[in-house]
Amino acid sequence: MPDLRRSDAVAFLNRRQTIPTLVTTTLALTTLLSCSMARLGTMMDNIPTEINGWVTHPEVRQYDRRTLFKYIDGGAELYLAYRFRRVYVHTYTKAGEPDIIMDIYDMSTPE
Repeated sequence: MPDLRRSDAVAFLNRRQTIPTLVTTTLALTTLLSCSMARLGTMMDNIPTEINGWVTHPEVRQYDRRTLFKYIDGGAELYLAYRFRRVYVHTYTKAGEPDIIMDIYDMSTPE
């Protein structure tokens, strides 16, 4: 595991391509969450496979109410209390950069 200091983290976040990538990912996530849950499956098919040189793995991991503890060990109870259904996990990679993981949560209601 690399030793990341605060200055390394700040330098990483200040890179020219990282901020637009994070903004694009956040906008994609916001768009997905604003759609009706009936359309979630269709919207999942529209996740970009490449963003500014970041490429997603073709396999999207999914966890449901029974398997969430394998993904969020020690924190799954909080999600289950808010009527969690499923999480879709996308991993974006780019040579020489740390991976970006995008989680999209399917909750049964917005409350």
